[in-house]
Amino acid sequence: MTPYTYLLGWSDLNKFYYGVRYAKTCSPGDLWVTYFTSSNVVKTFYQKHGDPDIIEIRETFSSQQDARCYEEKVLRRLDCAGRKDFLNVCNGRAIPSEMASHPGEQHPMFGKKHSDETKEKMKKPKSTSHKSNLSNAAKKRWIGVNRSGVNNANFKGMIKTPYGIFAGLKAAALAEPVTVDVSTISNRIKNPKFNNYERVVI
Repeated sequence: MTPYTYLLGWSDLNKFYYGVRYAKTCSPGDLWVTYFTSSNVVKTFYQKHGDPDIIEIRETFSSQQDARCYEEKVLRRLDCAGRKDFLNVCNGRAIPSEMASHPGEQHPMFGKKHSDETKEKMKKPKSTSHKSNLSNAAKKRWIGVNRSGVNNANFKGMIKTPYGIFAGLKAAALAEPVTVDVSTISNRIKNPKFNNYERVVI
């Protein structure tokens, strides 16, 4: 058993979910392979909008208690339940551990299993070989999703502003009520006067 916290995100829609997994048989390798969170809100969201393009293990732990406490700390620090860009509905402690391994018949994978072939495909990094068959517009969109935000090797953290939490400077700039460019957001993060602009690692 290796409890862990994780981040799911739909970067195009600027929607995220931070959660914890601590069932008796859990392992970081089961995220979005056999485990699709226990949140009905997330279930409804991905059934409508498709799989998240951000699927990350954030921390691993040696005990259920440590994992649950850490999740609560992150949720409260970012006030995820109070933000429109997060799907979390509460900032409190996770459900009791005796319920964690029983998602019930409402779970989309209840009674089902991915084939070994599907599991292997899901574990592999996204291939770039198909890009040559894409139109220029499609290529730009592919690059925007796969090389921006948390998918970028130089990613330094989410951008937190008074208007939400974003995967990149461009998305943060677009959310401002008055038109600004990415350099403005970058400067506000560095300037102590703007203490409500910062980079956060979750």
